Amino acid sequence: EDDMEVVIDLEKNQSIHQVTFGALENQGSGIYFPTEIKAFISTDGKTYKEVGEIIRPFAINSNSELKDFKISFEKTNARFIKIIATNLKKSPKGESSFLFFDEILID
Repeated sequence: EDDMEVVIDLEKNQSIHQVTFGALENQGSGIYFPTEIKAFISTDGKTYKEVGEIIRPFAINSNSELKDFKISFEKTNARFIKIIATNLKKSPKGESSFLFFDEILID
């Protein structure tokens, strides 16, 4: 039921313009896509600027599905990327829900 928050350190400032998140949804197993994803960038790891978000309302899905969520923004220099993905919290049946991410790509 927890949200996901991850910070990636690129170890030096680099020019970036897109973040892609691979996620799995299998509602029968309690795995749901996030309802919201936000991406933030920083040069110092302390002060972050939001560069984009995806809002995805819950939708019934009887299939198991892998999906890429992309957030594109103007080319900018950053060393740190913070990603916050919001969990559904409770399934329509009132059960716990899980977030499954398999990769995060930074371009």
